[in-house]
Amino acid sequence: MNQIATEAVPREVCLEILKKRADALSLSIETEWKKNKDGKRCVCFHVSGTRSGHSDEWFCFSVVMTVPELKLGIWTRRSMDYHKGPFDVVEEDRTFDPTSFDQWLGTWFENAALEELTRP
Repeated sequence: MNQIATEAVPREVCLEILKKRADALSLSIETEWKKNKDGKRCVCFHVSGTRSGHSDEWFCFSVVMTVPELKLGIWTRRSMDYHKGPFDVVEEDRTFDPTSFDQWLGTWFENAALEELTRP
């Protein structure tokens, strides 16, 4: 099995878990690959939705996963305001595992999305 196929599996599982939650709230997910100056890579799953009274998509947050380390983080509007990039929010002790990832998201996913979509 080549390295690309091995790397795709956790990313696809992560996306599937996120998509299930996003679909339940009529949110969309866009995937973007990023690379830092040291050549490390991550995939960002950008979650967005439509705010009441607006027609365009509103960015809520991103779930960030480093590849191939599978470390996770959450990239928010607030972290962007503090000029943090996706690699800055990755937590060294948070490694992707499908079961614990779904539990980790818990009700946080829904609450964070709704907070962004209802902000004035």
